[in-house]
Amino acid sequence: MYKDSERLQLLVNQLLDFRKQEMENMKIRVIHGDIVAFLKESFLRFEEYAPKNGAQLQLVAPKEEINMWFDDLKIRNVVNVLLSNAIQCTSEKGTVTLTINKDIDKVVISVKGIGQSAESLEMGFALVKRIVELHGGTIRVENKDEEGDVFTFCLPLGCAHFRPEEMMLNGDGMEREGNVVVPKILIVENDEVLRTILAEIFTPFYIVEQASDGRECLDKIAESQPDIILSDVLMPLMSGIELCRRLKTDLVTSHIPVVLFMPCDSCDYELEGLMFGADDYIVKPFNVNILLTRCRNLIKLRLAVQEQFMKGPRVTSQVRALSSLDNEFMGKVAVVIEENLANSRFNVLTFAKEVGVSRTVLFNKLKALTGQTPNDYMTTIRIAKAACLLRQNLDLNITEISEMTGFNTVAYFGRVFKERYRITPSDYRHLESLRKK
Repeated sequence: MYKDSERLQLLVNQLLDFRKQEMENMKIRVIHGDIVAFLKESFLRFEEYAPKNGAQLQLVAPKEEINMWFDDLKIRNVVNVLLSNAIQCTSEKGTVTLTINKDIDKVVISVKGIGQSAESLEMGFALVKRIVELHGGTIRVENKDEEGDVFTFCLPLGCAHFRPEEMMLNGDGMEREGNVVVPKILIVENDEVLRTILAEIFTPFYIVEQASDGRECLDKIAESQPDIILSDVLMPLMSGIELCRRLKTDLVTSHIPVVLFMPCDSCDYELEGLMFGADDYIVKPFNVNILLTRCRNLIKLRLAVQEQFMKGPRVTSQVRALSSLDNEFMGKVAVVIEENLANSRFNVLTFAKEVGVSRTVLFNKLKALTGQTPNDYMTTIRIAKAACLLRQNLDLNITEISEMTGFNTVAYFGRVFKERYRITPSDYRHLESLRKK
């Protein structure tokens, strides 16, 4: 008990240090979007989680859009922290309510749950407060006795309170550098206390799923589709090493980064884990800063791989960050698309059949590796091929090129080409001809 309490105290202190550093250096990048639709999506993520804890969920929101400037990643963190805390603290059969209202010059968002308080949120409340303040907003806590405690934060409308470097242009005739999505982590740990601590550490930055052993992890993966897995090595029923081996030798899961917890002086475990494809490992007792940074780096690496595939076809080259199994899969995908490039009737069902996987596997795998749906990825390769033809074959006209790359009409081809390159095919061809001269 003494050793466990020392370990818990160390983790808490490290987490406090990390949160303090994060909050001091925190920056926001806001976009213009519908806050109602965004919060509804965030709310739905808790629909399955709440009943397991005995709580009921209720959403009170206007039907109309409320467009405003906000950092979607940071505001999702705020909602995740407040909702997860409310669900955990609300008594059985109690109700957790998320309410969205529009005032004259601000949006008012509140989370109500029985039993929650700022104290129960501990470090999470400091993070929430910091994010709200960076948005020029305020947050308060009210005690409603039997109705529970209500956390209410207000975000001002408009953009005058943001600095130019904090604003990312998007939609509405503007540009945004990609979509920010909160990653999902699956924590596999048989020690319930440590698992709870790990979940608390990651909740402000990730959507957290939990499993008590390797078998439960395998059962949950198909449903949860995690972006990264953090697993202990020493577990009953199935060790972390065996779990890693199964994940990395199965095409359905081989792309998921795996971080293993190793006991002290565990060179054998470390070697074995790396042999079976573990992407990284952490030695116990671990440092919170290092743990979060290593997981974050693996997520960044995955996003970098997706960016490579968004640039166009990779028929022969391999991506170093991918496993041999994933590179083999992407090789098949590229060849199948290349062979059907001019076939405008080529659909996802045929696509999956020719690659040799189910439609669901094709969708999930391509979405994870490229950040695109099968249809989007086919379009990416087709439009990149069309650009090559426009540049290298000046004797081919635009109609011929659109047909060669599987577009139904020249008008559709022109619209898609302009969306990607911000220029029409004819203007692109003209510039290339001038460049050659």
